[in-house]
Amino acid sequence: MSSVNRVVIIYRFVPQYRVEFYNNLKKYLEEKNIELVLIYGDGDSADRSKGDLVDIEWGVKIKNRIISILERRLYWQNVFSHIKRGDLVIVEQASRLIINYILQILSSMKYIRLAYWGHGVNYMAKSDNDIAEIIKRKLITKVDWWFAYNQATVKIVESAGYPRNKITDVQNSIDVDALREGINSVSFSETESLKKILEIDKNSRIILYIGGLYQEKGIVELIEASKIVNRLYPDTILLIVGSGPLKEYVKQEERKSEHIRFAGPLFGRDKIVALKIADVIAMYDAVGLVALDSLTAGVPIITTEGKNHGPEIEYLINGKTSIITNYNLESFADGIIRLIKSKEELDNMKMENIRESYNYSMVKMVNNFGGGIEYAIKYYKI
Repeated sequence: MSSVNRVVIIYRFVPQYRVEFYNNLKKYLEEKNIELVLIYGDGDSADRSKGDLVDIEWGVKIKNRIISILERRLYWQNVFSHIKRGDLVIVEQASRLIINYILQILSSMKYIRLAYWGHGVNYMAKSDNDIAEIIKRKLITKVDWWFAYNQATVKIVESAGYPRNKITDVQNSIDVDALREGINSVSFSETESLKKILEIDKNSRIILYIGGLYQEKGIVELIEASKIVNRLYPDTILLIVGSGPLKEYVKQEERKSEHIRFAGPLFGRDKIVALKIADVIAMYDAVGLVALDSLTAGVPIITTEGKNHGPEIEYLINGKTSIITNYNLESFADGIIRLIKSKEELDNMKMENIRESYNYSMVKMVNNFGGGIEYAIKYYKI
């Protein structure tokens, strides 16, 4: 057994919001005499359309090969030259990744120790009887360790019969400390400059959407709801930040509707300023890490009891830090109107968001994930 333990993380791509996590996890593990090897691909056309894929200098980039079978897209990543006997290998919990099945065989032979990192279920699955979901349920316990996104995932994995002492609650996060510092440092001239670029009147009330532009997010419903709101409150603007397969549809709607502004994908300081000028965030469905943007920036989310939310929806408290309506267009629009017309409720909710945001941080996520790796290594005496 080597004096330096190795952990290998394999992922399809690296989104921009994960860079700080990987860099900090690497530092954490180095201090524990554990080597981190990050192997990642270049995503697919849908991933790349979001405009947020990046490279990590110290990572190992490989080619993703996509195989289409019966209208399903499977991914092949040749990682074998980067894996050694005794490694702890962490993979995305995804039934479309061919390499996972081979790694499970290697794990059963004790050549490696295999861990899942994921949601427990596919929150965007069309049906529980979908073949991919059936496979995912069958294999949910067939790994040596689990890195669960948050407590919601812990419950899913534990209820499937997996032992709690081998589940790490990662508490999935972004760098909320850096975001908070950025929000607090935004100047008046920066906000006015962005409004000028986007041709937004200084007195307009801004409904912000920030995320990928794809069907599961409810982009069509978002835009239709914004029209209902704008008819009652003509000073409202829907600011859409992001990219994806529905980008052209959003551009068409922007040309047809005076109250819609499409900014494209924004990152870093630009994204921070967009959050600063927003009054509310509107997400019809599929809330993910934007929940932490909302809490940290003090900009409440209005969403629905959608079927595509990620586990981060658990970070939001209905009626306290957010409004979660019934899953229909009219209720969603009413939720937006409720906050737009009530300054007192909106201001109270903003303060609650900021207070709640201190429960989450990148430091906690790194410590949780790094600690889980340490426990797994000690448990199996890797």
